[in-house]
This record gives sequence, C-alpha cells and structure tokens, in this order.
Amino acid sequence: MKQKVLSIAGSDPSGGAGIQADLKTMLAVSEVTPEFLECQLDGIFRDIFPDAVKIGMIPSVKLAEVVAKKLEE
Repeated sequence: MKQKVLSIAGSDPSGGAGIQADLKTMLAVSEVTPEFLECQLDGIFRDIFPDAVKIGMIPSVKLAEVVAKKLEE
C-alpha cells in the first residue's frame, strides 16, 4: 500500500549546499498570506488526505499557526 506524505516547507531548487546556499535560500523566501496557505491546505486535505506530514521551514508564526490549526482539523 502506497503512503501519501505532505511536505510543508520552503525549497532550494538550486541544489547548492553549505552556508552560502542556506543564506541564498533564506533570502529567497516569499511568504504567502495565512489565508492563501489555509486555502491550499483545505484543497489538499479534501482531495488527498495524507498518511503522514513532514513540516520544514515555515517563515512566520502566523503560517505555523495555520498549519497547526489545519492538522488539528
């Protein structure tokens, strides 16, 4: 049986490594609104309910609160 996993995180599509790549990634973060994130998560949970969730970099407390709320639901 295949398991479905949702990853909620930022990404570094450059494939770089080390502190320089980490700094580049941190500077490239484009934060979405809490409402946008909530709509995205609602859509995911309606279509494909994940068996596990992996949470990575979340750029603000407000977005982390949205993720926590949606996981509780």
